[in-house]
Amino acid sequence: WTSAYDPDGRIFYMNHITKTSSWDRPRSKPTPLPSGWEERTTPDGKVYYYQLTSQLTTWERP
Repeated sequence: WTSAYDPDGRIFYMNHITKTSSWDRPRSKPTPLPSGWEERTTPDGKVYYYQLTSQLTTWERP
C-alpha cells in the first residue's frame, strides 16, 4: 500500500497489486490464509479466494 492525496488534499491509500484504493488506512498485515486457500484476482481487479481441493470460491476472506 502507498498513500497519496486527492486534489482536495484528502489522503487515500492505493494497493498497486490489487489496483484498489481506500480512504481507510489499511491494516499492516493480514493474517495468513488457511491451508489450501489462495487469493486470486478477477480480470477487472477484484480480489476473491479459491479453495484448491473443493474448488470453492468466495469474496470473503476465509
